[in-house]
Amino acid sequence: MNIHKQKTKNTNFLHLEFPSNRLGVFTELLISGVYIETHLIGKSLYEFLKSELSLDDEFINNKINTIFLNNMPIDDLFSATIEHDAKIALSSSMPGLVGAILRKGSPYAMMREDITYKKVKQKNLKKGFIFLKLFNLLINEIGKKVMEKGIFLKTSILADYLMKKQILKYSSAILLNSRSTDPEEALKIINTTSPDDFIAFSVHFIPELSLKF
Repeated sequence: MNIHKQKTKNTNFLHLEFPSNRLGVFTELLISGVYIETHLIGKSLYEFLKSELSLDDEFINNKINTIFLNNMPIDDLFSATIEHDAKIALSSSMPGLVGAILRKGSPYAMMREDITYKKVKQKNLKKGFIFLKLFNLLINEIGKKVMEKGIFLKTSILADYLMKKQILKYSSAILLNSRSTDPEEALKIINTTSPDDFIAFSVHFIPELSLKF
């Protein structure tokens, strides 16, 4: 099945209002990786970071030190283009010699020439999905933007994560397919969905003082 159709066919939409000081509960999820829908397929990785993730040049240049596209380290954000179902990993500075070698624009880049990304011809697509992973400091810096934008996950993965982290317990509002519901009903509906179907999941973070339990 076409992976784009697989993610959008019969998709449930789960939206939560969540205390902003509990962003950390999504750390494992963001490290493992999430799917993001984008209209920038075929565009540069720089444009993706700038337009899709709303990051400014200072942040891109100074905070994102290591970038992988389809498991290949990136030096030039302008020539690297994203394709449908691309895998993107973003990290701040990594320690040691390995971190120095993998860093974008590294003076040691010649030591990883065989695995460095090289531009390839892309299919003429505009809309699709990418698989994004965030590491170390970028989880706090970018994670909130990603969760508020919305992600796609397999239903089984999200259901397990919601229960493991008791995420619904801390949500001040739960909307499933635009309908207000409670944790028990939300989990029941999610768990009765095919585990291989995808679910759209977004979070609106609000100050803890404004929460009403």
